[in-house]
Amino acid sequence: MEKKTINKAIEIKAGRERVWEVLTEQPYLNVWTSAFMEGSVVRGEFKDGAQIIYSDPSGHGVAGKVTEYKPNVALRVSILAEITNGEADFNHPDSKRWEGCYDHYSITEKDGTSILTIESVSPAEFYNDFAPGWDKMLEKIKELAEK
Repeated sequence: MEKKTINKAIEIKAGRERVWEVLTEQPYLNVWTSAFMEGSVVRGEFKDGAQIIYSDPSGHGVAGKVTEYKPNVALRVSILAEITNGEADFNHPDSKRWEGCYDHYSITEKDGTSILTIESVSPAEFYNDFAPGWDKMLEKIKELAEK
């Protein structure tokens, strides 16, 4: 299955701790993910080895596992399965297409301004939807962090 990589970065006038808070904690998570698809939700707690579920209002989405967790510095969620009816379905035929996919976030800071960088690897078929979605989500993260 062909994969495509999206690399994006945004400058945020806030310290890395504030950016991390918006990136990983509720209620911010559901606000910035809804910038991609209204009503999207994130379930799970970002900590090493934890399961994270990203789903749309109909209960479809993906399940991942936190495979890198360095507070205020870096986070990687490896995508492992398709979500159907709100639950991870590792045996779903579409789950295989997510093998090797992930979202990686890194934060650097200089003089009180942070740079949030994302690298997102996903099935090529989703690239045209995901690339502009990341632009919207990064803008929302910036807006929330700078408040």
